[in-house]
Amino acid sequence: MSIQQFELFHGAVLAKLMRSDRPIALRMIETKDEAWSVYTVNDEVELFIKVRTIASELSRERDGLSWQFVFTPEQISQIKNLSASKKVAIALVCGRQNIKDDMQIAFIEQDDVKDIIDFSVNTSQSLTVKYIPKKKLRVITNYTEEKLISQNALDKWIVPGS
Repeated sequence: MSIQQFELFHGAVLAKLMRSDRPIALRMIETKDEAWSVYTVNDEVELFIKVRTIASELSRERDGLSWQFVFTPEQISQIKNLSASKKVAIALVCGRQNIKDDMQIAFIEQDDVKDIIDFSVNTSQSLTVKYIPKKKLRVITNYTEEKLISQNALDKWIVPGS
C-alpha cells in the first residue's frame, strides 16, 4: 500500500505528540481531504492538522520562508463547533515537496485559536506562517497583528489529560 503525502506530514505532528513521556490517547475523528484532519487527544482536545507543501521565499530575510493556509467557511464552522464542547488546538504543517528541506510545525494552542480565526465571519480566511531561522514563527492573519510562536511549541505543549 502506498503512503500518501498527507500521511507523512500528519505523522510528523502525531509522532511529536506520541514521543513525549506522557501517556496519550489519540483518535482520528474526521478528514475531508488530504490537506486537513481532526484528531481527538486524550478525549479533551480536538487537534486540527492542516498541511501546506508550497513555500515561498521571503525576499527580505535570508533563508526565510512563508506558507499560506486558507481556511474555508466549512473548516471555520467545524473548528467553532468543536470548540463549543472541547478545547481546540491547531497544528499547521509547513511542509516542502522535498522532505529533506526545512519544514516547520506552527502549533497554535487552544487559548490562541481565537486570535487567528475570526469566528464572526462566514468567508474563507487566510493566514501566513513566516519562518526565519533561529527566530520564532510568525503567524499573520487578515485581521490581527503577527502572533509569535516558538518553533518548538508542539514539543513543549502540556497535553490536557496526560
